[in-house]
Amino acid sequence: SSGINAEWPLRPGTSAMFSVFDRNHDGRLSMEDLRQGFQQTGVELSNEDLLDMLHQFDKDGDQALDYSELLCLIALMAKKDKLKEIFAVMDKNGNQLISRGELKKSMRLYMNSKPTEK
Repeated sequence: SSGINAEWPLRPGTSAMFSVFDRNHDGRLSMEDLRQGFQQTGVELSNEDLLDMLHQFDKDGDQALDYSELLCLIALMAKKDKLKEIFAVMDKNGNQLISRGELKKSMRLYMNSKPTEK
């Protein structure tokens, strides 16, 4: 079954991306669809990266991603981006490590920014 379902209209950016990547419009993104689609966005992925992506997100085992499987991939990418943002805020000196002092300061700022309960 194709992953195109009632969720489709609720995600216009993702549906547009899916449509562009799905060159033959069969409702599935093959490894080659993914390769060419990501290339169009300026992202070069190795065969190994593409195979890993398919292995991790191809839940029905058809060697392609349907729309719902693509949503899972995008959700994970968004979470990783958010984590990178949080890490960058906490890593005050930019050395790619969060020291004990940076962690304490970040936690103190976070705790002080939370509304107090009465």
